[in-house]
Parts: sequence; structure tokens; C-alpha cells
Amino acid sequence: MGLGKFVARSMLDSRIIDIHFNPLFFRLAENSDEERPTIHSLRLVDRRLSDSLKLLQRFVDAKQQIQGDDTVDDKEKTKIKEIRIDNTSVDDLALDFTLPGYGKIELKPGGKNIDVTIENVDEYIDLVVDFTIGRGVRRQIAAFKNGFTSVFPYDALCAFTADELVMVFGKSEEDWSYESTALP
Repeated sequence: MGLGKFVARSMLDSRIIDIHFNPLFFRLAENSDEERPTIHSLRLVDRRLSDSLKLLQRFVDAKQQIQGDDTVDDKEKTKIKEIRIDNTSVDDLALDFTLPGYGKIELKPGGKNIDVTIENVDEYIDLVVDFTIGRGVRRQIAAFKNGFTSVFPYDALCAFTADELVMVFGKSEEDWSYESTALP
């Protein structure tokens, strides 16, 4: 809440602050419940994690291709367990349902004891993306909006795009020259 209040006050005082927001922050604040986060959106925040999830998405795509193929009988559909991408299976990756890089943060109850397999890899991708740029940041975005609104109506920002807001709140140069700051 404090950051939102600080940003709103700086805006009212026509001060540029040195806080570099990611444009996705404002996009998520605009569409907090409407838009479902995607791997593509995640790339704006964490390119390496996004690339890792794109590799996992290839397993999902291969699995869906087999499941959706009407010419493949049920016996052949068991080949899903044999899917390999770049000579690797999902099991070879030794993943569990914890947030990558944060083994203590479970994506679902008991997640550190649940292996990611070809059967649940799509759920794993959805949970990682949702935790990183969905439900995992919802409270922070709400606190920012509430703090901002306590000074200035947050809805007034809808006149700006997310990229414009990033420029307003820190990517521009402020004139600190003597001429601009000297008293009359």
C-alpha cells in the first residue's frame, strides 16, 4: 500500500521517481481478473523461466497431438509415456510441484512430494505461470492500487498505456539543473 501511495504523491507533485516498473505490472493491474497469464507474458518478467516452460510446453503439445489423433487407437495412446523432446523425457527433468528456484514454495498442497510427469506437466506449467504473474502477485497489485487510490483515483490512469506509465514513473529524465530548482 505504501508504494502505491508514494507513486501517487509523486505524480501529484510532478516528481519523477526512480522506480522502474515492468509494463506487465500495470497490464495486470488493469486486467486483474479478466486475463489469464501466459508463458508469453511471463517472458516479460523472467526470460529464462519462460524459456524453460516453453520446453515443457513442447511435451504438452506432443501429448495433445497423440490424444487428439483419432487414427491412433487406445493401445497406441499409451505411447504418451514414451514422449521424448531433445532426447529427454519429462521424468528425466526430476521436477516437482514447487516454484522453480524456490524449493520451499509449493505450487499446490504437498507439491514437493508430487513429481511432474507427462500426465501432469500441463498443470505444472499453468501453476508456475499463475504463481509467478497471476495469483502470486494479486495481493501486491491490489495493495498498490489501494494505496494509490487513497491519494489519487487509480482509474484515472486508464488514460495511459502500461508503457506510458512506466515512462511516467521512472524512465524519463528529471531536470535537476540549478535553473529549474532555483527559487525566484
